[in-house]
Amino acid sequence: MTNSRWDALPETPTLSSQGLDWGGILVERMCHTPSTGLNLPASGQHLVTLYLGSPLYLQQKRNGELHEGKHVRGDITIVPAGCSSQWQWQGDPDVLRLRFDSQFLLSLVDPAEQPSSGIKLTNQFVVRDRRIEQIGLMLLDELQSDSFGNRLCVESLRNLLAVHLLRCYSNIRKAEPNDSRRLSASQLRQVIEFINENLAQDLQLSDIAAVTNLSVFHFTRLFKQSTGVTPYQYLIQQRIAAAEQLLKLGKLSILEAAHQVGFSNQSHFHYHFKRLIGVTPKTILQHSKSLQKERKFLEK
Repeated sequence: MTNSRWDALPETPTLSSQGLDWGGILVERMCHTPSTGLNLPASGQHLVTLYLGSPLYLQQKRNGELHEGKHVRGDITIVPAGCSSQWQWQGDPDVLRLRFDSQFLLSLVDPAEQPSSGIKLTNQFVVRDRRIEQIGLMLLDELQSDSFGNRLCVESLRNLLAVHLLRCYSNIRKAEPNDSRRLSASQLRQVIEFINENLAQDLQLSDIAAVTNLSVFHFTRLFKQSTGVTPYQYLIQQRIAAAEQLLKLGKLSILEAAHQVGFSNQSHFHYHFKRLIGVTPKTILQHSKSLQKERKFLEK
């Protein structure tokens, strides 16, 4: 996916994903000056703001509607594309701004699921949403880290957030709570085979969804219904399982094994290995080498 063209806004972020290949979303940390205001013209992007700092008093005006009150860490506002907004505050705002390209959200949804009026997000002056907060903080962590992680990690976080917005804050018909639709057995088999055959590749969710001829939005939902985990979580599980088998052979270093199964970030590899296997990669490798020495000694 090519990078979106982001509308210029009248302030400079302290940290931004601009220039990174994060197609469809722009992540920015903003530390505004106190006792000032901001006028944001209507744009082609949806704006989600997550408040990170100390409490502040905020006044917002959108489409003639006024909202004012105290905002605290974890509060979230949503400004839909095409909606201008005016902001006045008292305090020192520290916020994470997530801007979604409207065409990107459109691309996630199968045409049959789209309303005739087009996809629209609802105007939210303040809402508490643990999932948006968690994903936003994980995207911020990726932005702040020395290594920005593999593409599927960022893409998965981006798409999880986008799908959540579409399900909970859009005019798309929501799935029924007892919705039990799943991938067919052949679709699931094809997806699993594709993932296992491409563990070392820099996969995108669109690549995996294409195997089933489903939209990313539809595929992500059905894969989770079918397996209990997201495509990204499944990929990580398979990569770690393959790395464990390589280390048990004792022929590769930890770095070589990590690269062979698609991990470019060593800290991510160690974290997920310990989380899923229960021990460090070093423990597995040392144990396999000890067994090899013992076998060689017995063979003498």
